Amino acid sequence: MEKFIYEELGKTGGCPDPSVNSARSDYELIMEIHLNVRPETMKDEQSVLKLVGDWRKFQMAYVETKCMVTGEEVQNYAFWKTREEPEYHGPPASQCPAGTTATSDGLCGLILEDWEKKEVPED
Repeated sequence: MEKFIYEELGKTGGCPDPSVNSARSDYELIMEIHLNVRPETMKDEQSVLKLVGDWRKFQMAYVETKCMVTGEEVQNYAFWKTREEPEYHGPPASQCPAGTTATSDGLCGLILEDWEKKEVPED
């Protein structure tokens, strides 16, 4: 997901105005990218909920960069979210959205078809 943030930053020269972009959508999922998020402007719960409060958001990426023009830190987020908007009733992960499955943590996560567990060699 981070590479999509970097792609969007590349379109702005690395110094974006605060914005929200929906990109990389397919039939069931939408990637929502928030560029140049400024936490100091989030004065109330409502503004924070606009960033992270949508229950359809189920995976997040964060990239912090520096604008080479101004020297300011630039905080950027990306979220995968479902297009579906049904109400869910029941225990966690009992009704995962399409394209996701229940994890061992009791949450819903992406289905990664080509993923395989690899051991990391010890030094």
